[in-house]
Amino acid sequence: MRINRITMLNFGPFRGEQTLELDAKSYAVVAQRIEDPSRSNYCGKSSLLEAVDLALYGRHRHPLADGWITRGESEGFVELEIEGLGDIRRERKRGKATRLTVGNAKGDEAEKFILQTVGLTAEDFVNTCYFQQRNMARFVLADPGKRMDVVSGWLRLAPLERAEKIIREKVIDLSGRAAQHRSNMDIAAALKARELGERQSAETLRSQLNDVEQNLAKAQTRLSNLRNLVGKNERLRELASFPARYAQLLVDETLLLDEYRKQSPKLLGDAYAAAQQQDGQARAEQIRAENKHTQALKLSRGEFDGLCPVAGIQCPAKEQINADRTPNEIALSNAAAACLVAEEKADVASIALRNASVILQEHERLGMKVNNAQVAREKLLPMLEEAKTAPPPDDPNELQAKVTTAQNIVVNLSEQRASLRRSLDLVEASVREQQTLVDAIAAIDSDLAVHREALAIFGKQGAQRRVAENALAEIQDNANRMLQMCDVDLSVEVRWSREGQGLASVCDSCGAPHARSERVKQCERCGAARGPLLINKLDVVLSDRSGAAEDLVGAAVQLAASSWLRADRQIDWSVAMIDEPFGQLDEYGRQAFAGHLGSLLRNSFKQSFVIAHHSSVLDALPGRILVEKNGAFSTARIVG
Repeated sequence: MRINRITMLNFGPFRGEQTLELDAKSYAVVAQRIEDPSRSNYCGKSSLLEAVDLALYGRHRHPLADGWITRGESEGFVELEIEGLGDIRRERKRGKATRLTVGNAKGDEAEKFILQTVGLTAEDFVNTCYFQQRNMARFVLADPGKRMDVVSGWLRLAPLERAEKIIREKVIDLSGRAAQHRSNMDIAAALKARELGERQSAETLRSQLNDVEQNLAKAQTRLSNLRNLVGKNERLRELASFPARYAQLLVDETLLLDEYRKQSPKLLGDAYAAAQQQDGQARAEQIRAENKHTQALKLSRGEFDGLCPVAGIQCPAKEQINADRTPNEIALSNAAAACLVAEEKADVASIALRNASVILQEHERLGMKVNNAQVAREKLLPMLEEAKTAPPPDDPNELQAKVTTAQNIVVNLSEQRASLRRSLDLVEASVREQQTLVDAIAAIDSDLAVHREALAIFGKQGAQRRVAENALAEIQDNANRMLQMCDVDLSVEVRWSREGQGLASVCDSCGAPHARSERVKQCERCGAARGPLLINKLDVVLSDRSGAAEDLVGAAVQLAASSWLRADRQIDWSVAMIDEPFGQLDEYGRQAFAGHLGSLLRNSFKQSFVIAHHSSVLDALPGRILVEKNGAFSTARIVG
């Protein structure tokens, strides 16, 4: 996969639309100024390579998003026609969002399509295919940790690293759980020892509990018997006092009977009947007097209706009677006096009736008391007979003292039983918990052993190391062959990891820090054996160290890595871009490496672009692109 065409519109120094139709070969990118052909810097050579990077990954060196658009222009784009892929176009209008299209795909879909088709991330691209200015030694000079991250990405170690992380976390979890279980076992053992005290075993504790329960049952039976005796003794005490109580009942009954017999029920009844009759007569007389008073009141007012109050017939002298007021007023006064007399008689009769009723009711209640006393006394005759034959009662204070003593014994034994039962329950629970923990620890240890083996397989010293060392050995051998082909007296060794002095400071299994003393041979957290100190960093060791050596070795390693990476991933992308590769090399180094540069690039890439000022480099490449600058802007064209 190569670039068939590059089209730029207002990209950096390249104002307007410019197109380069490209072949499958290596191009030397050269530049000159129209006003001074001897000057080639700051013309746009690097910008030409950056156009490819922008189209593929949207990357540029300007601080602002609009920075790559030619000064004074409102829009720009870079379009690549890629062999077997089609057109990739990234365009932008000032102040607007950059748009990416690949065929019919746009935006994120287009980005994903480029990544899948080219097969290189933006970071992989600059490490294996795009060697920027003064960065030929980038891989050699990079921080070992960063370099290891880059190579991990190349080698696709992420699944192994994720597996290692998951397994390590599982080991840490299992180790923590096992440690917690062992701690819980110690707690359970301490609890069991505390509850057993001087006893030898739980069986001894159980035997003591059985003895206490038997003694408690006996003490409870004795207490129950004593309480029954107290109840029986209270009955005997009651029987002992009963004859005197019975005699008193006879006396009380006799007094009630005598009181009842003082009055005759018949005489009291007759008196009540007579009082009722007198009350009725007095109330009737009161009514008649009130009626006469009413008639007299009407006569005194001249309101007589003519109905005789005696005969009940119409009186022929109605008018005369109403007219004669004086006799009527005298009759009214007499009628009022008669009403008062009748009312007083009625009140006296009513009081007499109430008194007769009260006396009669009291006599009847007294009769009921006499009857109830007789009935109650007759019911007590059997108890009187029992009292005659009952034995004398015991001293209640002595019996109560015995009950109190028995109660205290029961309470003490109950407390002992509760304490022993609690201790036995705790001991048995501790034994069960210990057995459960033993089983759990055995299961965890078995699981832990499996995970530690897996960690050894998937960890940095296992599969990751084997994968990395095999790949790096191939890259190293290829880089050294390149250096030999160029007659460069240099060699390189690429190391994935190495052993340091002493023992590991951190456990490989669970990540816990080891003690500083090297006498500690296993992890205090998980119990794993303590291995040697391993330095996990990717070292690039040169047989000779200088700026020029770093450039030469860097170029060889990166070209070798690019070949390996693209072959390993079966990537079709086959374009290299190299910007000023030999800035620090002397004439011998340039001649040696440049003489073979063309063949090295042809063996690795279908197409390449190399920016260089030295004729030794330019002459080694079959194609040429000329960048000409006229004033502030440049043009690019193929001249060979």
